[in-house]
Amino acid sequence: MKGIAAVVCMLYLLLYSMSCFGATDEDAVSLTADVPTAHTLTIDTEHAVVAYDAYIDREFVVPRLDAFTLDIILECGYDVKQVLVNGADVTAQYADGRLTLSGIYETETLQILTEQTGAMIPVDTYKNVQPLTIAMWAKHDYESKTGVTPKDTDWLITEDGTLISTLLDENGKVLDVYIVEPVTATGTNRAGEICTLPQTGVTSMQNWLLLLAGICSSVCGLVLLKKSRIFDKQKTISS
Repeated sequence: MKGIAAVVCMLYLLLYSMSCFGATDEDAVSLTADVPTAHTLTIDTEHAVVAYDAYIDREFVVPRLDAFTLDIILECGYDVKQVLVNGADVTAQYADGRLTLSGIYETETLQILTEQTGAMIPVDTYKNVQPLTIAMWAKHDYESKTGVTPKDTDWLITEDGTLISTLLDENGKVLDVYIVEPVTATGTNRAGEICTLPQTGVTSMQNWLLLLAGICSSVCGLVLLKKSRIFDKQKTISS
């Protein structure tokens, strides 16, 4: 009986092994996954703008797991306090206006916290120019070229006196960025096109000329008024 049982067990094992190794390719299970080649990095900051490959935006598509560098352009009077990627502190990777990241593997948010460390440029006027007015002219220039009206405009003045005006749509997405020298009101948009905005500021020389013109107008008015009174007086005497 023991011999028969042993033979039966051997036959069972032989049949089981044949069923396992005799499986066709059609019976095999294939597991696949689509791995993205790039991810979106969203920028969250105030008093600064961020550029990737010299392109200013609030969202960037960067290669997956590849190291990359961002330029952080600060508003005059502000400095970087802390840099976070999805809440993780990467401030140590920031130096001299540049942030180098080793790579991201998912959609992430870059948060740049700033602090005031020096004197701010006055909001109302800068070198006798109103920055907000120039920012609005950048908005009108974009509208005249594209037919699209930006919903909002964000602007800041950097340490070297450059005005950066960011035009936004209704969802807060960047439409264009104007980098302008405030006094001459000339600069470039994000496509690198040269833009000459209307002269909206008033220089010191223009102020003196306007004052001189006002004085001349007043003097001329007084002379004409005096002459008219003399004429009326002579007319009355003659009558």
